[in-house]
Amino acid sequence: MISERSSENDLSQATPQQLLASLSMAKLGTLNLSALENAASQPNLQVLDLKDHKISAIPSQVLYAFRQVKVLDLRKNGLEELLPDIKVMVALEDLLVDQNRLREIPEEVCSLPHLKALSLSQNLLKSLPKAIGELKLLRSLSVGDNFIEDIPIEIGKCRELSTLYLHHNSFTKLPTSLGNLENLSELALEWFRYTTPPLPRVIKGMEWQRIIVKLRQICKEKKEPLISCIEVLSAFSQKAFDPNAIDSKRRTRLHVACLEGHVGVAVALAENGSKCDSLDCEGYSPLLVAVREEHPDIANALVRVGVDVNRGGGLFGSPLHVATVNFDPQMVLLLIRGRADVNQTDADGNSPLHVLMSVFDKGGKRAAAIGKILMQHNADCNMMNSDKWAALHLAARRGQLRGIAFVLSNLDSADIACHKGTCSHLSPQKKAKGSRVRTCPRAFDLNLRGGSHMWTPLHLAGHACHVNVVQVLIEAGSDVFLRNVDGRTARHVSRGNLAISKLLRKAEDEWLWYRIHHGYPGMKENAKPSGDLNESVEPMPEFGFLPSPRAEVTAERQSEDALLESLKVEDDEDDPIEEIAKNIEGSGRPGGSSSEAAALALRSGAAGDKGQPPRGLPDPGGGAAGAVWRSASRPKVQRITEKCQDSYFSK
Repeated sequence: MISERSSENDLSQATPQQLLASLSMAKLGTLNLSALENAASQPNLQVLDLKDHKISAIPSQVLYAFRQVKVLDLRKNGLEELLPDIKVMVALEDLLVDQNRLREIPEEVCSLPHLKALSLSQNLLKSLPKAIGELKLLRSLSVGDNFIEDIPIEIGKCRELSTLYLHHNSFTKLPTSLGNLENLSELALEWFRYTTPPLPRVIKGMEWQRIIVKLRQICKEKKEPLISCIEVLSAFSQKAFDPNAIDSKRRTRLHVACLEGHVGVAVALAENGSKCDSLDCEGYSPLLVAVREEHPDIANALVRVGVDVNRGGGLFGSPLHVATVNFDPQMVLLLIRGRADVNQTDADGNSPLHVLMSVFDKGGKRAAAIGKILMQHNADCNMMNSDKWAALHLAARRGQLRGIAFVLSNLDSADIACHKGTCSHLSPQKKAKGSRVRTCPRAFDLNLRGGSHMWTPLHLAGHACHVNVVQVLIEAGSDVFLRNVDGRTARHVSRGNLAISKLLRKAEDEWLWYRIHHGYPGMKENAKPSGDLNESVEPMPEFGFLPSPRAEVTAERQSEDALLESLKVEDDEDDPIEEIAKNIEGSGRPGGSSSEAAALALRSGAAGDKGQPPRGLPDPGGGAAGAVWRSASRPKVQRITEKCQDSYFSK
């Protein structure tokens, strides 16, 4: 039996049947081992077709077992690596590895003596081996749709090359050694689409042979080893090449390159005098188009050349708004490092935090990461939009439970001075007596009244019948007695929802019972139901939402990079915020009926005597009350989750 770690000598001496018998199917996806053995038993097998089998790696045993084949087709798999043992397939003429995840090509590929066609399109390649010039018989090379940053000069040694596909890559210069390719008859390069007038991307046939001949001539006349994109565009334009020329939609060439994802052209234009801040007919800048179409390489190049990241948002507001909607933390961080304004508003007065909180639950861990990044860079939590709604109002109205959990995490990390609005974060101009906001811009105000009718988040959640959100807001300390301009509390606007009405009624009874029998100081002024004990506890420890004033820029960037690194885990894995939300949502699944459980607990709690607290809440005068008061030192999120489960769900 041949093991997978056998020496090269053992592999070369073993028969195909012995090689395949020791094969592990762990990385071969849906490939049938018996079919592979049947193929190996064929004496004159010329073509090995392994495409579309979700193969992540080709073991050495397969390469040794099929040394005689001339065509190896590995397209449409999940290949992440091509082993150097590919060199044993000395008879190979065609190697097709398109649509995989290859990041590099081993130089051993260039040692195949009979290789005539090499197809590597739609991978993750950033470079080609310099030994590619050793492929003297190579006739077709396809490396389109990759991230190749430079084409090796040695490609000019492939004198038999007739088909060359280089489109959709990141390079901005071509080697002038292309002038040595006398047999070249087919060339794919997206640069030609930006000439005046535009040429086709794929140059082939007798009609366009003059373009290839002219390109070879230009390369031969160029005394330097490289020729730039701008030089090629100028040479093939019939009129004087203007990088800032506009079309009927007022789009420049840079707009089009950002739209199509042509990284090389976009970078070349941005670095060679193109107006990066020009706006099209919709008011969009090239940067916004790149962010909207999710082209981080182009966006990075535009930020690097100093484009105004706050301009050209059109109806979206700014590129930061679009990156937030796309749940792209890397793009958000890139824009903020490029001096994006985290409090810039769109046409409706919404900041990026407004946009995030309105769709928070769809983003999973990425939404939480973006929220942390915005908060770390001083986003105003309580900023009002044009309709006088804050981000928390939008989350409550749309039932974004994980968004509410994120808000609670922020409240735990904020100081008591921030909750009172007496900290130094708030400018004197904003400390007006008529302001609706009681907290500082870095701490969410759970009782903030918004809109023309002065509705709190609790009003909005109750009116929209989001039972779980109402429950969490109550336990977080929202004021159940606040009234809107019509004199109605959250219970009055709950539209007859029995569960919400009873939740709010029980919260009112609890507060009144404590007020009457114990009269805790400060409760009337703050109008906080039981459960919010910030007045009597020490400040909560910081969890990284607010930046330390002594932290250096390097340390801050390291923490941001660590946050982005954690996002490489799949989104379906739970993070703390998602776990909190799931715990609260737990009994809301079919058959669990959170409304029925809440109503049952509230009926039992409302039947208490005048001298006893409502059932489900311990007497502050007894031993259990001491446990409640002592538990205030724990994070608020933990206390809320436990109380929601103990008071409403488990009973």
